[in-house]
Amino acid sequence: MDWFSDNWQWVLLFFYVAEKIVKVTPAVWDDILVDGIRALATSIYNALKKS
Repeated sequence: MDWFSDNWQWVLLFFYVAEKIVKVTPAVWDDILVDGIRALATSIYNALKKS
């Protein structure tokens, strides 16, 4: 955690660059954060539904 707090600018820069690369490529996901959260929520919902 100390590394993230010491280098938060680089972490944000990496995330920003990754977002831009995903947006310009013909990927199914067009937004890392929103689509990642949606996929996680869907998988949790499906796991709870099967129980």
